[in-house]
Amino acid sequence: MGPQFAHLQAFSIKPNKSGNSIEQVLGEVMREIEFSQHITDAKTPTLIYGVGVPELKILHDEMLEKRKTSVTVKGKKLKRAIRKDRNTLMTAVSSFPILVADLDKDETGETRRRYEKWKKLNIDYLKQLYGDQLKTIIEHTDEEYPHIHAYILPDQDPDAKAVNLHPG
Repeated sequence: MGPQFAHLQAFSIKPNKSGNSIEQVLGEVMREIEFSQHITDAKTPTLIYGVGVPELKILHDEMLEKRKTSVTVKGKKLKRAIRKDRNTLMTAVSSFPILVADLDKDETGETRRRYEKWKKLNIDYLKQLYGDQLKTIIEHTDEEYPHIHAYILPDQDPDAKAVNLHPG
């Protein structure tokens, strides 16, 4: 199968049928060993926009905490949280269609300039599409194709439904 050049997907705290969860997705982007066994020579990812992944996780957890509701059951006040299987994190992955190994092969630097322009265009588009809900963009160059991961929180949605962020 060839490279995948753009993909959006929402994730929840509870793993889906494929075993993917917010913990797994964030662990993979940070190249935690248990989530990155598909990478033979893992390199530290590069933050290219927004907050780091630890801060993103804090923002996510705070968003969910703020959405807890109070209910009274048999005279006792209880807090109800958003369901753990609700998708509360939207992700976007975009891959550049030139191999990492070929980014700097030409002597003119044109391929590298095209890559840097591509990153800027992606960042600008995501900022336009999601505004303040776009929290983080991470760059990976340790796989066959260079790519970026973007993380968007539905923190303007009272129900924190990441699926509502999908433009399709």
